[in-house]
Amino acid sequence: MMNTMIDPRDSDMWQEAIKGKYFGGAPFTRQDWDQLLGHCQAVCDFPACAFGPELIAAYPDAKVILTNREIESWYISCIGTIRRSMTSKLLYLIGFFDIDVMGKWTPMTRLLFKAVFDDDFEKNGRRAFREQYASVRALVPADKLLEFQIGEGWDRLCDFLEVPVPNVVYPNTNEAAAFRDRNRLRFRLALQRGLPRLVLTVLTVMIAIMWILWALRRS
Repeated sequence: MMNTMIDPRDSDMWQEAIKGKYFGGAPFTRQDWDQLLGHCQAVCDFPACAFGPELIAAYPDAKVILTNREIESWYISCIGTIRRSMTSKLLYLIGFFDIDVMGKWTPMTRLLFKAVFDDDFEKNGRRAFREQYASVRALVPADKLLEFQIGEGWDRLCDFLEVPVPNVVYPNTNEAAAFRDRNRLRFRLALQRGLPRLVLTVLTVMIAIMWILWALRRS
């Protein structure tokens, strides 16, 4: 998800992928996925997790890590973080001025939630969660699948990936708090990028109002 902020063209391609899978567009081919993800060593989170079967088919040799999480804690966390962002009127408004980044990201993420959760996260979120886990377990061969608890530490993860254990402390963060911090930063950067267009819009409206008032007085 964060990569769509770094390269807004990703939002355009993800939106095409969403339309291809969920809304009758052209399904992505291996060539399309390579164009979108060819520079990546791994993918996680939305939008990628909405395309589990497609990515598993496109990259059959890839290893898959299924991070197990208690469904209610996930649901409550999503309500307070991702779902709130998707319904933010401020976020939607900023997109009109920061058209090259948020103007692409917001429509893409809203379309994604509409597709994955049938436009109703509160009603369908838990069902989509269960279906996602069942789909991955059914499609990925046992030797390429690791079911992992985030708090387990490095050993099982590194053994599965066949890489050495790094000489750093295993990360331990408050994901909800980190998400909110990233959102605040995202908003600030979007406002900075969109400020010139916002100022120009305000000046244009003010000039138009002044001209209308002047024309009314003359008439």
